[in-house]
Amino acid sequence: MDDFIFKYTDKQAVEDGVLVDVADWGMFLNEKVVNRISINLWGELKESTKDKSGDEKKQLIALRGIILEKIRQAKITPDNPDGYMFILPDNIWAVANEIGGYTLMLPQDY
Repeated sequence: MDDFIFKYTDKQAVEDGVLVDVADWGMFLNEKVVNRISINLWGELKESTKDKSGDEKKQLIALRGIILEKIRQAKITPDNPDGYMFILPDNIWAVANEIGGYTLMLPQDY
C-alpha cells in the first residue's frame, strides 16, 4: 500500500467554499484576526439573520454584530492555555489557523 500525505490548504478550502473569508470584517480574538468561518456555521448564522426585506447588506451587518458579541464572550479551553482554541456561546469553536488567525466553526467541522 502506498503512503501518501494530503494537505488541504486554507486557500483551497476558501476556493472550494468550505471556508468563508471574513478577514476584512475587522473581528479580533486574542489579538489575532478572525479571518475564516466554516460554511456550516456560516449557513446557520446567515439563516438566523435573514432580513425580511431581502437586503443582503443589512443581513451581513447583523451577522457581523452577532459574531462580535459571541467573540466578546469567548472562553479559552482549559486544555489549550496557549490560545489555540476558544469556545464561544452556542458551542462555536474558534481554532487557530494556518494563516495566523482564527477560524470559527461548529464542533463537527473540526
